Amino acid sequence: AVEWIEGFAGLDDAEVHEAERLRALPLLDHPGTAALKDRVLRRLFDAFPWDDGLRGAFAGFVAAGGAALASHALFEALSEAMTAEGRGAGWMGWPEPLLDRQSPDVQAFAAARPRAVDYHLWLQWQASRQLARVRDMARGAGMRVGLYLDFAVGAVPDGSATWHDPELTVPGLSIGAPPDAFSTLGQDWGLAPLSPPRLAQLDGAPMAEVMRAIMQYAGAIRLDHAMGLARLWLIPRGALPITGAYVRSPLSCLLRRLSEESHAAGCMVIGEDLGTLPWGFRDLIAERRIHGMKVLLFEQGPEGFHEPGHWPRDAFACFGTHDLPTFAAWWQGADIALRQSVGRLDDAAAAYATQIRAAEREALLRLVGGNGDALSPGVHARLATSPCRMVGLQIEDALGMVEQVNLPGTVDEHPNWRRRLPVAVEAIAAHPGFAAHCAALRQERPR
Repeated sequence: AVEWIEGFAGLDDAEVHEAERLRALPLLDHPGTAALKDRVLRRLFDAFPWDDGLRGAFAGFVAAGGAALASHALFEALSEAMTAEGRGAGWMGWPEPLLDRQSPDVQAFAAARPRAVDYHLWLQWQASRQLARVRDMARGAGMRVGLYLDFAVGAVPDGSATWHDPELTVPGLSIGAPPDAFSTLGQDWGLAPLSPPRLAQLDGAPMAEVMRAIMQYAGAIRLDHAMGLARLWLIPRGALPITGAYVRSPLSCLLRRLSEESHAAGCMVIGEDLGTLPWGFRDLIAERRIHGMKVLLFEQGPEGFHEPGHWPRDAFACFGTHDLPTFAAWWQGADIALRQSVGRLDDAAAAYATQIRAAEREALLRLVGGNGDALSPGVHARLATSPCRMVGLQIEDALGMVEQVNLPGTVDEHPNWRRRLPVAVEAIAAHPGFAAHCAALRQERPR
């Protein structure tokens, strides 16, 4: 948030014009927004009003970040230089001498451009300060959990993490999922997996360091693809997901590290235990008091939806997730049409899914009552009657949005993570849909 940085006095005329252009676009333009913010941030960095307190805080942050932070900032500065030369932001397109962060060429770059490296250290410091500020504001407002942050299942293959320690990830493989009812072709997420032998050799320390970094800001974290603690579906890069295989992870040491960091930070852990799970995995994480996820869309059987009152206490209850249709899309069947339009379902499969969806709608009405027009608040109120410690409400459902945020396994076929909310953030509290959902949840779960 540029307006939170010391010295910010507003945008100039050209920046205001560009900001207005970006806001007027139907979809978010992430590269355009990043370019504008980078321009403003560099100006703030050049004119930053350093005093002894700020210098001391910055120096302490850099020292605490150690080699990993220094390496990341150096990578970002190199990435900018390589992009300007047309070689791309990721290290896989760089000249050979720049692939080793300790090479003479890399060290010479760092010595020649200290200001470029410092800028990225400063950005990380600002991000840390702002996350801490939001954490404190949330707690001060009475939010007992505060921020609920994410622990990703892998790293971008050609980013700073793999450049910093090439032995930490497995080259030539990406993480995904085998074919299942949700995605009949399987999924390839394009992420580099952490090396199981390397993790075991280091006793899970790299994972613990990342968890520690996240948990300092969070009251709860979501462990993306929690079965990765036990195994990952790894796919040869560029091959079809069905050609992959399961590779075991060092489960015991990762669970121990997760428990240690959770206790030290006082942070809840919610494991995304969805998809094809290893035998006994849910029992194992339940023993460790890692909260599972109970997603209503998946809680169905021959008789209809499962009764939320029978769900476990150590769980996070929700209607769907960011990888699933919004409530409105599910009710209308828009998600079926979307998957058909991008080739995820053929005509016969789409017709069958539409038939099944009609039966599912009837089953949901039996569970909740009411009608489709005002059903979403009732569904979330029903979730709130479960014993689950936490109940989630997605902002898209609260605002009645139809478009799906993310369609897993797609890149260009769907505008993932580019949808705008229909109202400004400042206006969400006054939105009638948001108010209706909050009232329904508050009735079942008063403070």
